[in-house]
Amino acid sequence: MSSSPDKAENAIVCTICNRTEPNANKVLECMQCHQCHHFSCKKIVGNAVRKWKEKEYFFMSEVRKVLDAVHNMQEENAKTRNYLEKAINELEKSQEYLCSKFDKMNGDISKLSSNQRVLKNDVDYVHEENVSLKVAVEDLEIEVDRLKRSTIANNAIILGIPALQNEQLGDILNQICCALDHNLPGGAVLELSRLRDPRKEQKYPPIRVVFADVKYKEQLFEKKKSLGTLLTAKLGQSFHGVNTKVIIRDEMTSHGLALLREVRDVQEELKLQFVWSGRDGVVLTRKCQGAKIQKVRKRSDIRNLTQGKSTQLSSFDDTPPRPREKRPLSTSSPNASSIVEPTPKKVM
Repeated sequence: MSSSPDKAENAIVCTICNRTEPNANKVLECMQCHQCHHFSCKKIVGNAVRKWKEKEYFFMSEVRKVLDAVHNMQEENAKTRNYLEKAINELEKSQEYLCSKFDKMNGDISKLSSNQRVLKNDVDYVHEENVSLKVAVEDLEIEVDRLKRSTIANNAIILGIPALQNEQLGDILNQICCALDHNLPGGAVLELSRLRDPRKEQKYPPIRVVFADVKYKEQLFEKKKSLGTLLTAKLGQSFHGVNTKVIIRDEMTSHGLALLREVRDVQEELKLQFVWSGRDGVVLTRKCQGAKIQKVRKRSDIRNLTQGKSTQLSSFDDTPPRPREKRPLSTSSPNASSIVEPTPKKVM
């Protein structure tokens, strides 16, 4: 009794004609829904039966299309997967290559940083040596300048006296001493000369006075300082109407002149109202009337001025005379040991 239901369950039934078919070779079974159809019901005869048996059969054409689409998609997915696998492999190779390059670059950077530290230490050492060398050179310049000033310690420069035809410099010096109420003893002056610039004509070439002893120069300086301003017109009829001021200064060395030029180059930048030459080869500066006087004896003092640092004032007080326009500094003797002594320059 139990075999009948099993046979009924396993029976092949054509869903077109609804007849049971005991021979499975006479029907087509759908691969999707497993429904069976007679070849005869599908009107498939002859050699067509064999061909239909060789391929998968589907009850509906739409199912076939879907399955074909799925197969195509699977093929495309397989192609895409292969492409992605190749691309990933290439990316991995590129990444490995880049990693090796980055590792090399990192090593190079580390080496460069190490070399940079060594170089910085070397530069710092060279900088320190350079600073020490500059200090040594400045000290040497000061010592050389001191020796040069010692050779011209008896010399004075007189400015503001116009050159006259057939002039006698001894008479001019005597007139200055007379105006200062000062008597020079005989033999106090060894040499008098005009310092002319062969490159151009000068109306007021400086007069160099070489004294026999430095004490005679200092006595003349004291008299001039006590009197204050001395106008050229007071030296006699030969200078009538000449209202220039007579200035008596130390003879400057080439080092002192170079410092004076460099200070005047930065005078306007530093807003220095007065710049003038002082005693003992010092260049003096003052911001304004009544301000503190600062001295420049070496180039580091100029750097200190530009950095806003004060330079210590020497023991003497060389107050600048009334400011005048800047005078040319080019006049010098043939041996370049003396130059035109400049008057203080005022920045308006």
